[in-house]
Amino acid sequence: KDLGENTVFSKDVQMLDGFKVGFMEPTLFSRLAKKHGLDPKKSEAILMQTTENTDPHVHLKGNSTFLPLGKKHGYANSKGGTYLGNYSKTKRRFMLLFVPAKEGETFDVQAGKIHFFAPEKGATFSALAFVSPRIKQDDGSFDMRHFTKPVVSVTGSRATVCAA
Repeated sequence: KDLGENTVFSKDVQMLDGFKVGFMEPTLFSRLAKKHGLDPKKSEAILMQTTENTDPHVHLKGNSTFLPLGKKHGYANSKGGTYLGNYSKTKRRFMLLFVPAKEGETFDVQAGKIHFFAPEKGATFSALAFVSPRIKQDDGSFDMRHFTKPVVSVTGSRATVCAA
């Protein structure tokens, strides 16, 4: 399925750091969040998709739990994973390790971790995510650290990111 065809996640579909992201329809998300005792203004649910390595980035405050989607969910097999590493404002070079994603098995990306998504060649990586606190701000900006023209080198299960 293409993200643009999913009516539940059709709110504000856009490209972000090399992947397509859509936000859950606000009325539905509000009802679900309140049902489970969550404040819908402090969290968000997204659907993301990519067919190539995304740009490295850091969520400054938002912690994320991802659920890779696959054939049993009606999506192409989400083969691939995420490169994750520690981030420091004082450094310009980061070492990341590959964490394989498995359909239907959640994984977390904590705030302050540099990361990027990496589907296998020819695959589309699709995942649901719950983010708290929200990374998308009311003004449309994102509480994320983006890197201007990063140099990314991938060798198997390791990646190096050099930021300008």
